[in-house]
Amino acid sequence: MKLKHRFIIYISLLIVFSFIYYSLDKDALQFKGKEGILNSYLDCLHFSIITQTTVGYGHVYPNTTVSKMLVNIQCLSTAILLLY
Repeated sequence: MKLKHRFIIYISLLIVFSFIYYSLDKDALQFKGKEGILNSYLDCLHFSIITQTTVGYGHVYPNTTVSKMLVNIQCLSTAILLLY
């Protein structure tokens, strides 16, 4: 797969997952942290970028089953994209 296509898929994944984080019910999608970190779309996009680059916040982590599953799916899809 060409680098250009990978980049487009990578950016698409960022946008899709940040939209999912932003649009889901805040009770189902909870993240532990000092403050409510995912309050705006920009916060969700930033969290998605940090998750997809595997840097991680350290002080913010998924707290519910739904949020853990979404973060795991995002990490696995990124790994598959990078390895393919």
